[in-house]
Amino acid sequence: MPRFLLSFVFVALATPALASDGVLEINQTCAVKTGCFAGDTPGFPVTADGSAGKSYLLTSDLTLPDANTTGIEVGSDTALDLNNFAIVGPVSCFSSPGGLQCEPSSGSGSGVISLGSGASIKNGSIRGVGANGIRLGGPGNEVSNVHVRSNGQAGIEVGGQVTGSTAWRNGSVGIRASAGSIVTGNTVSESGGDGILCGEGSTIAGNTSYQNFGNGIVVQPGSTVIGNTANENQGDGIAANVGATISQNTAYGNQGDGISTLEGATVSDNTVYGNADDGVQAGSGSNVSRNGVRQNFGYGLNLESTASYRENTITSDPVLSTGTVLGGVNAGANVCNGSLTCP
Repeated sequence: MPRFLLSFVFVALATPALASDGVLEINQTCAVKTGCFAGDTPGFPVTADGSAGKSYLLTSDLTLPDANTTGIEVGSDTALDLNNFAIVGPVSCFSSPGGLQCEPSSGSGSGVISLGSGASIKNGSIRGVGANGIRLGGPGNEVSNVHVRSNGQAGIEVGGQVTGSTAWRNGSVGIRASAGSIVTGNTVSESGGDGILCGEGSTIAGNTSYQNFGNGIVVQPGSTVIGNTANENQGDGIAANVGATISQNTAYGNQGDGISTLEGATVSDNTVYGNADDGVQAGSGSNVSRNGVRQNFGYGLNLESTASYRENTITSDPVLSTGTVLGGVNAGANVCNGSLTCP
């Protein structure tokens, strides 16, 4: 090959693909063969650390070779648009009477990871990776409109590793190092661990988290959980640390509590039914109001002595349920099994 042609080939391989307006492309070919832009070498994970640019666009599906391989590693203050494509690990799926069922693989690889802050991930799918679908360790991250399914550990984790709800009931706070993340409009299912985990002061809104092997949604202190659906998870539907606001959610068919919080929570305007344990469990100083709670197999409301409850409608089966209300201060206008007299 003439020398000038050889030089041209190397220059072409080193030039990043630009979608538009400086957005850098990521696809299977460049990820495996050439590296997708400056600072990224061939092979996974694709390194989108911000050194080549701050905005990235997926332009094909990424197929990961095994459960120990991570798809994309993003840096602080970067934006990744999955562009309705998928990051796919080696998940095993089979047909069943209930539809397609997938068994998550176990491994160390995640779909998208970051140890930085201020990253944004949106608009696509991640399924079948060995560890987390998305794991963003620093504060101020955002995840929106992503379908996350059949991953080995948590579906979406933002704001650092957190403990499960059982430890929280015993007073464990978990890690408070990261804060202020936003998780909106995502669908998370069939995770090997919890569906969605968020650091303190986060906002979790408009998500659906179902059929995960852990809890549906888990949040650190001072977080807001609004307008979500958490159903048929093997743990609690929603598990919240101290000072959380939990409003306008639906939690049903979970194997633990529908909603479980520690002290100082506001739990209002939720629909909670058919959970295997309590409908709502709330810590001291919490305010539990205007919830529709029915046919849970534990108590409808299980409250610490200084928690108050008002304007709730609670229905429990006298044979299958433990009861309507245990503990708390009745602040009025509650209805228990059709009666204005509540315990």
